[in-house]
Amino acid sequence: MIQRIQSVYLLAVAILMGTTSFTTLAQLTGNGVAYTFSSCGIYANNTQALSTLPVFLISLTTTLLAVISILLYKKRSTQIKITVLNSILIIGFYIAFLAYYFVAKGKLNAELSINIPLYLPLASFILNLLALRGIRKDEALIKSLNRIR
Repeated sequence: MIQRIQSVYLLAVAILMGTTSFTTLAQLTGNGVAYTFSSCGIYANNTQALSTLPVFLISLTTTLLAVISILLYKKRSTQIKITVLNSILIIGFYIAFLAYYFVAKGKLNAELSINIPLYLPLASFILNLLALRGIRKDEALIKSLNRIR
């Protein structure tokens, strides 16, 4: 299971997206107030100014899907489908983040300052694509071995 390189890629996706779920993604400053943008919400002085629960749920779902995909190493066609869904969800993470940023910009009149954890889903997306390529190679190898028999 973990000997396959795509399992290592998927484990890295799970770790990176799990980290993204619980870290500060960006800082917002506006009207003399500093806001913290995390996956769970936008906070000012430890009070929630805006809830970003869908961003948190997407990041948590991608973490769980990566782990599930690792465990389904014998069912490669299902693993491919889950990995593609995971890639789509990571893109959805950025779409949800931008949507909440524009809502916060309108409500709070704030400017964005990006933190490093916001780049982790991009690295996860690339690792997810590498895992998908590895899974497809395994599937092609198994099909070619079945033809030889």
